[in-house]
Formats: sequence, C-alpha cells, structure tokens
Amino acid sequence: MSRDTGNDYFPHYFMIPAQLLQNERLNKTDCYVYATIYWYAHLGFKKCIASNPEIARIIGASESTVVTSLTKLEKEKCIKREFYDRGRRHRKEIKALIELELPDKILRVTKSDKSDADITRPQHLQTPEEIEKIIMDASTDEVADEMHGYFSTWYARFEDQGYDVNEGKKRLDESLEKRYLSKFEGRIAETQ
Repeated sequence: MSRDTGNDYFPHYFMIPAQLLQNERLNKTDCYVYATIYWYAHLGFKKCIASNPEIARIIGASESTVVTSLTKLEKEKCIKREFYDRGRRHRKEIKALIELELPDKILRVTKSDKSDADITRPQHLQTPEEIEKIIMDASTDEVADEMHGYFSTWYARFEDQGYDVNEGKKRLDESLEKRYLSKFEGRIAETQ
C-alpha cells in the first residue's frame, strides 16, 4: 500500500499482528483497517482519532466496508471504540488492543520520566554494531530477514521525524549482505 495520495498522513507501511491474520473470522480488509488503527495509535499520532472516511481513503475501501470491519474487530476484541456520547455517534478514539510482540533486545529503551514520544528517539535504537550482531547471530535466514525488516521500519520512522539515518540504513543493509556472503563463502569452502 504505497500509492501516493498527496496526503502527508498516509502510512508508508502497515504492521499486522499474526494473530489477526490467523483469525478465520477476519478478512484481509479487516486486517488493513486494524493496521491503519495501529499505525495511528502507535506510529503516527500516538492516538487513533481517524474518521471512517479517513480509514476508507487509506485502505482504498468504502466507508460502509470500514464500518463493517470496525464492528467485526470490536466483536473479536481486537479494538475498542470510545465515544463522547451514549448513542455512539461521535467517536472519541479507537484503541488497538492487540500489540505486536517484538523481542526485547531489539530496542534499548531506558526508564525515564520522559514522555512516550521521547522514548522513540534514535539514540534508543541499538547501535549499528549491536544490530549487525543481532542479524549475524539470528538462528535462521528468515529471522535475519525479519530483523532487517524490523530495523528498516524503525529507520523509516525516524527518517519521517527528520532524523538523518542514512548511515544506519547503509550499515543495516551491509549487515544482511555480510551474513549471506559469509554463509555463501562457507559453502564454497566446504565443496573445495
């Protein structure tokens, strides 16, 4: 979902928990709606106050489809909608209830009295050397690829916030290449 809409608030990526993808009662559109809510709540604005038309625009669906998906997601206890009124006509916020489970060692977050926004500054991302070690020590190539994707997502987020992350992104890509190159060289040495 990388089409250009001319809107600065269009997510560059979606993150969908496997739990949603494995739920047979939810379809692909439901997952996209959840991913949009999650993006707003955790990556975009720290709170999902997006309207139904806004969610529909982002995922390329009709407003009625979004309403149906929101109802299904709430029934499955994936989201919670909070309203200003009892008639549920004026929505205050949508809360994503399913968190992405990521390894603790990926981000080095220190306890402080700072706000959540301060916690996600680049100095809290692992150093390039630590990231390279995580990728090199990954148990399988699939895990290494997943870690590469995860760190790429964080670098994109920091870049969107105005940080210069070009060196970090370059080192990240080099780490994955180094992993594959060392495995390839090892296989060649075994055949000689």
